[in-house]
Amino acid sequence: MKLTKRILSLILCAVLALPVFVAAAPEAEASTNNNGWVIERASRSERFAYYRGNAAKVTVPSGVTSVFYLSKSVREVHLSASVTEFTIGYSGENLEKITVHRNNTRLFARAGVLYSKSSSRGSTWTILEHYPAAKRDRTYSVLSGTWSIETMMNDHLRTLHLPNSLQNIIAQTFGGRRLKDITVGSRNRVFSVKNGVLYREGRALLSNGQDRTGSILVYYPGGRTNRTFTVPKGTLTIENITNSHLRTLRLPTSLLSIDYINARRLTGLHIPRNIHSPGRIKVGGGVTIADRNRHLTMSGGVIFSKDMTELIYYPPTKRNRTYTVPRGVKRLSGSAFMDNTRLRTLRLRPSVEYVGLRSPSIETLYLSSNVSIVSTNILNAPRLRNIYVKRNSTSHQTIRDLELGLRIRFY
Repeated sequence: MKLTKRILSLILCAVLALPVFVAAAPEAEASTNNNGWVIERASRSERFAYYRGNAAKVTVPSGVTSVFYLSKSVREVHLSASVTEFTIGYSGENLEKITVHRNNTRLFARAGVLYSKSSSRGSTWTILEHYPAAKRDRTYSVLSGTWSIETMMNDHLRTLHLPNSLQNIIAQTFGGRRLKDITVGSRNRVFSVKNGVLYREGRALLSNGQDRTGSILVYYPGGRTNRTFTVPKGTLTIENITNSHLRTLRLPTSLLSIDYINARRLTGLHIPRNIHSPGRIKVGGGVTIADRNRHLTMSGGVIFSKDMTELIYYPPTKRNRTYTVPRGVKRLSGSAFMDNTRLRTLRLRPSVEYVGLRSPSIETLYLSSNVSIVSTNILNAPRLRNIYVKRNSTSHQTIRDLELGLRIRFY
């Protein structure tokens, strides 16, 4: 049950990453109180809260179980005894301090940082749930006994110490542009720092569904000023490289997957032959793929599966306002368009059957007639207003059943 709630929280976190749009829980009853809180009753025992007001210091209303959004005005938040989940995504960017009611049995705060305790089968785990984005400390040591770090994105931190007990980090919500020095307890068996870069031992998925054990690059610090970095041989996965100083990044042939690279000053990036999952790649220059790569190919500067049946990634460097998906493509990856801010109109061919769409800029979508599955990620396109379909086609029925509240037009 706790794992299910954690997964649901992460999904909502991703939705809120697009700042102007919030997806409501299905069949939830929403109400706004006088203090700027929007509260949704998800069930008899669960209430979700989003703060839309302008106060700098707020208290979560009693009875709320989950907090998913805080406006930019909030600098300090006090969590009531009923709160069990605090997953605000990329909102709350000016939050400096979190406090918790003394009667809260799951959450607690230390020096303005939110932690939780979970117990199962006689064991207790401490989790760093949220390190405030605007907390001004330059140095921080994670509490001894902490098992996992969920959200720790802060641009003031310079130095961070990780305890011996730490076994897990959510890399996509970790780091900061000034963080330079990371140290790890000498008895930590999972994480290590090599030449200033954080690694862990773990498993990476092979293209055939099997896995391989090896080194995983967890985080390349945003505060490192090196212009060149060569990922060590034997590294299987890159989880997070976010750095504005890098000009050259060399990847080894051992690499199997990339989760996230955000290095706008990179003059280019070459994807070696064994990578089958390129993730999100935000670089200033062009991306090339090794000719011997058996999993990926490029067409018109866009990354596709080798057989051209899946559109995997539409780079942020492309400047087109209109794009037509090539013939033969059957599937759009849910994150394919999420980093491009210029595209306004997307046209799909009749071969497309599955649509996942997370985009900050697309306004008009022309659906092919055969689309039978539209991922709910389509809700993460806040500027989408018009969908064109063929009347009474499979696509028309699919969109109508979703009841998205969008204007359906016919072609």
